[in-house]
Amino acid sequence: MATGGVESKEVSLHALVKLSTFRGNKHLICGGGSISLVVKLLSSPHILPAVTARCAVILANLSANGRPALRALVGICQSEAGLVKSAVVSCSGISVVLALLDDSNQEIRELAINLVFLFSQHEPEGVVEYLLKPRRLEALVGFLENSEKGDMQRAAAGLLANLPKSETSLTEKLIELGGLKAIIQIIRSGTGEAKENALSALFRFTDPTNLKSQRVVVELDAFPPLTGLLRAGSVTASARAAALLGDLSMRTPELSDLHIKKHGWFWSCLPRAHAATCPAHGGSCSVSTAFCLLEGGALPDLVQVVQDKVHATAYEAIQTLSTLVQEDSPQRGAAVLHEYGAIGPTMEVLRWGSESLKTEALILLEKVFVSTEMVDLYSAMARAPLGQLASHSLCDERLLQRKAVKVLLLIERYSRSSTTSLVSTTAPVTD
Repeated sequence: MATGGVESKEVSLHALVKLSTFRGNKHLICGGGSISLVVKLLSSPHILPAVTARCAVILANLSANGRPALRALVGICQSEAGLVKSAVVSCSGISVVLALLDDSNQEIRELAINLVFLFSQHEPEGVVEYLLKPRRLEALVGFLENSEKGDMQRAAAGLLANLPKSETSLTEKLIELGGLKAIIQIIRSGTGEAKENALSALFRFTDPTNLKSQRVVVELDAFPPLTGLLRAGSVTASARAAALLGDLSMRTPELSDLHIKKHGWFWSCLPRAHAATCPAHGGSCSVSTAFCLLEGGALPDLVQVVQDKVHATAYEAIQTLSTLVQEDSPQRGAAVLHEYGAIGPTMEVLRWGSESLKTEALILLEKVFVSTEMVDLYSAMARAPLGQLASHSLCDERLLQRKAVKVLLLIERYSRSSTTSLVSTTAPVTD
């Protein structure tokens, strides 16, 4: 099977199919390295249908009622990720392993959830169909809740992160069964990789188009651990936490405005001390009612993330800070960013950031510099990095060039005391 030609491989596989049906042979087959050969065969180009079918049967036989094959397969998939897709796509391996999640043996269930997590990257639809069947989702929530098994929490959270967010029925059922609560608890106290996977899974609940789901996230007190990860998490965890806070912040202007409309004239007649308005949103803001970043205490940490000059985290932090500057009232958000020291570090990004990060910084600065006050405060600092970007003419930086010129034009337009000609700091932009 290891060294023979196609015909030899077919004969060997045919024999192995029969041998693998007997329980006593399974340990011998696994110990002899057969699983690695079977999975590698599946990844070979121009594989014959007969070979694919036999490989699938062998994997199924070895996995049924026995742990050695599962343990070996988990090891192979973790160390040779390129073989996972072949094992899933070529032989529908996920259908074999999914059934083992119902096994009465705890170790088999643990091995199975790790495999399903790896396989779900390539066949998530099959997993969703399985989980929506009776009692299956309860079992997955049980994996999430089991704080004594960090590896299972990691795999279960990673599995949910891989499933399509468009499956709203799955999202709703997870909330009903306590799955969202378990995910937030992992974010608070789980192991490092489990936290990262749980953060990724949380995105299905913070979708800005699903206000109902967002409210449940905030009601479960997710803001503090997300804010905490900005300063104390890994790069991946910090970036995901910043992006999740950005999802929630996108709805704040609407929710703040809704509060004013709800209270109507009564709100406007309240004494000033009792009718404090949010400086960023102009309404009555809180974490619980409007998901406000300012009220949640996230701004200092978001600014620090940008100052730390790590591309992945700075990218998400700038996008989240940008949600504070609204088109209908940019002065308020810009003033808050100035107060918290966010504008200077954002301009510094234009010197050290990647192309995509510089683009996000320019998008934010474009919002900020429609405020005359911000132009007066920062135009002197902004002209040099903007002018440098605007003078570049490389094809891969043409978008940056156009955006930099646009921000410079805004500075000239809203400047009260500009004496520098735009012509002297920029080069012409050509298509």
